[in-house]
Amino acid sequence: MKKFFSFICLFLICCILLGCKKTEVENEDGKVTIINVNELLDIYDLDKNILYATLSKTDENYDELYATLEEFAKQTKNDIYLIDTSNINLVESEYIDILTDNDSTLSYLYGINKGNLELSISIPLNVNEIISAIGNKKYDKVDIAHLLYMRDTNYNDGFELLAAGKIGESYAKVYSALPKEEAKMLLEDENLYNILNYWETTIKKGDSCTYLSLNFTMKSDKLYRSYYNGKCSDLIIENLKLEAYDYYTDGKIIYTKQPLEDEYSKTYTIVKLDKDTLKIKSNQKDYNMKIFEGDNDL
Repeated sequence: MKKFFSFICLFLICCILLGCKKTEVENEDGKVTIINVNELLDIYDLDKNILYATLSKTDENYDELYATLEEFAKQTKNDIYLIDTSNINLVESEYIDILTDNDSTLSYLYGINKGNLELSISIPLNVNEIISAIGNKKYDKVDIAHLLYMRDTNYNDGFELLAAGKIGESYAKVYSALPKEEAKMLLEDENLYNILNYWETTIKKGDSCTYLSLNFTMKSDKLYRSYYNGKCSDLIIENLKLEAYDYYTDGKIIYTKQPLEDEYSKTYTIVKLDKDTLKIKSNQKDYNMKIFEGDNDL
């Protein structure tokens, strides 16, 4: 029995050692890791040599270019941190433009040397062209455990804010959790996020017009409202006063308050909401709102 126990212990130790060795080998392999723009900014602050790429899924050669990056990473054991530029907003696009001194929509591979850009090449279809440009240089691997932790944290915070009706703050948190798959699915599937837009409607009755615009911002739970009721000939939309409100919604009612007020009040009933339409009711009056398009003929 003692010999058997010793054999089992020896067997387990061997398995552990072999497992560790296998993990070390796997960790040495190069790979392509998709990150978001904020994470790229964090990586830029590290005192390391890093490879990153910008590539859009709308590029007709996306699959081939991605395969080239994967093959290069595998052959050279270099990690590449990839930004999917088909899924970024205007501010993030400008960040990339500043960092790279290049158009963020282009498919490019960049090298950072301790925060400074030292390499900038168009991603080729042939992996040998990348190898020729880089030579034998080895780039650093980044421990992204803290980035993954922040993705989870932001996603969970965003989910809680959504449940509390804080739609703008929720969207910002969940968006910052990309490319986490659950965050991508929530942003695509949650109908309440459609409210985050600039809506307007004009109701005409003879020479009289009622105009209403509601702008729900994407980063905070602020609502900017402008309203007009009078002669159509006197309506100049850009001259209307904008009033700011705090708001939250349970998906059925929009509650608002002015910044200095303590209590929210029921303001609008949501009759319909999708990506193109916001239909609300207030004081027995219906407003069928569309996305703001600027000046329209009345």
